[in-house]
Amino acid sequence: MLRRFYVDNFKTLLNVEWIPSALNLLIGANNAGKTSLCSALMFLARTSQGPIKDAAVFAGEGWQLHNVYLDKPTVDLECEVKLIVDDQAYVFHYALSLKVVPVTPGSAFATTYVLQSETLWVTPPDGERVALILNDQGNVTLLHEGRHFRGMQGETRVETHAPQDTTMLFRLYDLQTNRLANAFKKYLGSWTYYSLNPFSMRGPAPAQPANWTLNVNGDNLASVLFMLNSISQRDQRVIVDLTREIEPKLDYIGFMPAQEQVLMWLADADGHTFSPFGISDGTLRFLGMAYVIISTARAVRNLNAPPPLVVIEEPENGIYVGMLRRLFDLIDHSGASGQYVFTTHSPYVIDLFDTMLDGVRVCMRRDTHSEIKQLNPERITDLLRKMSLGDLHYREMLG
Repeated sequence: MLRRFYVDNFKTLLNVEWIPSALNLLIGANNAGKTSLCSALMFLARTSQGPIKDAAVFAGEGWQLHNVYLDKPTVDLECEVKLIVDDQAYVFHYALSLKVVPVTPGSAFATTYVLQSETLWVTPPDGERVALILNDQGNVTLLHEGRHFRGMQGETRVETHAPQDTTMLFRLYDLQTNRLANAFKKYLGSWTYYSLNPFSMRGPAPAQPANWTLNVNGDNLASVLFMLNSISQRDQRVIVDLTREIEPKLDYIGFMPAQEQVLMWLADADGHTFSPFGISDGTLRFLGMAYVIISTARAVRNLNAPPPLVVIEEPENGIYVGMLRRLFDLIDHSGASGQYVFTTHSPYVIDLFDTMLDGVRVCMRRDTHSEIKQLNPERITDLLRKMSLGDLHYREMLG
């Protein structure tokens, strides 16, 4: 579970520390920093899975991740994570510093980012903190975990060199010599981000038997639902029953694999069929979010995967807010099936968090940066006696 996230000089975020709960909500006006925080989380996750430049493109800014108002040569990110590995609890601390490098001197439109430093530390149960990865501008020291933790004789450190266009975490081989480092890498790579687009969700999806993850915009919804149906009709039934609250006639979701694609169709109890183009945007987005929540819990339960971080932007789009409570009720609020981060502009979604104030953060726009504030529970609880949490946000009384 993610216990702490720190970011500095990333888009609008300057010296921001975030202590997440199991269920989190980011609120605030437009351009206040909600998406910047989500992008920073996913950027860090993507650096463990590929080149830094690809992670930057995924974050939406391939050429300008840094804050243009701050004269600082690096972008810095850190996280603290608690993971269960082989039935034991380990605390990991990872820090990544990227150097801002203008490709064309004096031009803000031609910037790249290279690794300045990278460290991964772990604190084992009943043990002292030890460095798993030390990376200084490509000069790398790795811990031989087997020898170190078993007290074996011989050299426990390995010196190597790595290009600065990727993290060393990404370059790790999946070996027992780096068992804990790879467990952390796997966890970081499990973080997912969704901004679901109903237009993309309606069409046929490429058949991807090895991919269970819904894409960012949901355009492979037909494919992932088809795979889920093939191995767990029970979970598929749960998704259908939930979605029926929005689409009462829905009784069945069918599939037609064709030419390496999967087409999805829907049917009512009388056998009448209709295509995804005949249902509302809200129904499709609800269907996609239900899949995300149920498939995430299933992976944790059946595949022994660590509970991931899941980011969903503006879940209320096209959906009657009362229906969202059913989705939120599916989430284990202890975080055992995953941590969730939602962004919203809806006062009615905000109202759903009036008993989960520790997970609410208010993002506020300043002249040169964003400020992210935690609520004062005592003060807000007193105000809630007079008006709802959503009304407090609308009246700008939460900041």
